[in-house]
Amino acid sequence: MSDQQQPPQHQQKQPGDEHAMRPEPEYIRDSYRGAEKLLDKVAIITGGDSGIGRAIAVHYAREGADSVIVHLKESRDAEETKRLVEAEGRRCLVLKGDVAAPSFCREIVNRTRQEFGKINIVIHNAAEQYDWDDITDIPDDQLQRTFQTNVFSHFYLTKAALPHLSEGDTIIVSGTPENRAYVRTRGHVLRGENLYDKAYIFDLPFTYPPFAGVLFTSFAY
Repeated sequence: MSDQQQPPQHQQKQPGDEHAMRPEPEYIRDSYRGAEKLLDKVAIITGGDSGIGRAIAVHYAREGADSVIVHLKESRDAEETKRLVEAEGRRCLVLKGDVAAPSFCREIVNRTRQEFGKINIVIHNAAEQYDWDDITDIPDDQLQRTFQTNVFSHFYLTKAALPHLSEGDTIIVSGTPENRAYVRTRGHVLRGENLYDKAYIFDLPFTYPPFAGVLFTSFAY
């Protein structure tokens, strides 16, 4: 596939639909060869239906991992990601719901353990971002919603998953610096890594996050 710059994409709703993008995004290259780096691991990927989440799921599958794809309401994209994971010979569970809800985050963990019997990787990838150039233009309810999705969900899902993680397991945060509200939330999450370290260093044989994974993207602000 070409590395040339792609044309801008415009959709009038959030979350967007990857199947509506032209040309279609590249989520893995044919030249990528798996080496069983994640053989039989189980990964929870929020926002796993499209974009970075889909790319992670498919690369992880090629490395031997099963995935739990969590999405808000992009069912068509999520089912396509599931198809792509299964085409790599791995299993995929699709869960629809709002990660801003603590009860749904607990359900994610419970359903994952019921289906696969374990959790090895938690990837916080789901996020909301809107195009605002001026902070005075950001609606109050949208700012609250952005923090609920981009910050609070990390605590809810991590809190639910931590008791079931063991030495060598991993929690990963993904993100891209785009706009004011989004950048603020991702910055809080990334700075919060130290909080996790301090809170659990005496209780667990691993720290948050051991920087490992086939597709780890984390940006400091």
